[in-house]
Amino acid sequence: MASVPKETVYIILAAVCAAGGFLIQRSYVESTISEVRSQLTNTVKVIKINQHISTGQVLTKEMCEVSEIPVSYVHPRMVRESDLSRVFGNPVRAPVEKNELLLWNVMNMGAGTSVVEKISEGQKAVTLPVNLVTGGAGLLRPNIRVDLFGTFRQSPGSAPEGSASSVVDITAVKLLENVIVVAVGNEAGLDLGGGDRSREAANYNTITVLVQAKEVEKVLLAIEMSRSMGTNVYCVLRSEMGEEQDGQPSRPVSTREFLRGLNVARDAEAP
Repeated sequence: MASVPKETVYIILAAVCAAGGFLIQRSYVESTISEVRSQLTNTVKVIKINQHISTGQVLTKEMCEVSEIPVSYVHPRMVRESDLSRVFGNPVRAPVEKNELLLWNVMNMGAGTSVVEKISEGQKAVTLPVNLVTGGAGLLRPNIRVDLFGTFRQSPGSAPEGSASSVVDITAVKLLENVIVVAVGNEAGLDLGGGDRSREAANYNTITVLVQAKEVEKVLLAIEMSRSMGTNVYCVLRSEMGEEQDGQPSRPVSTREFLRGLNVARDAEAP
């Protein structure tokens, strides 16, 4: 049987490689086209402003129009078409330029509505006492989202190893996350601490938050327990990017654990 010349083998291998490269390239191009086509067809309708709006100006239907954008480009704070009726009649807390997409964080929601009208089915509005520290240093305002943490005093016990004095064991625990503040003091729609109001107006000693009905008892008990123990319930500010709940169970952190960690860190840094 005659052997195949090397040149022929090389030509066949080159042809196979070229065909393989062509098929791979074609597959890549087709997948890219499919992805782009999917982005163009898988869109969300959001609200775009068709004129300049100044701070404090009330939003009207004539100022808005619907715009479709790919899902992958949708900001979590964008106001969607389905929420259009909710934003009408409310002022903006910051200027909005023409052709700019409307974001929830520029809206001063609730200026024309009561707290009761903001409570959806299955929710309750609970009022918490706060001070300058536990209430976000006067930065809270209606429609902002916060996490609630509580500190609770345990029975006195021995100090962690390496400490000569006794300590009162206090435990810090996350109570709820991503809850909406519907009122600051008795204001349900004004932008306290910003806009046209003076900073003195941001002095408040209560806030009202929306919680699920099944969580009401938990919040009330936390308030009463912290009050009787001389500890606090804290409002912790969240990102304005609309982060989701992390879904992780709350793990209390005690004074003993905290101090033990400090001792470990100190020993690790020692020469």
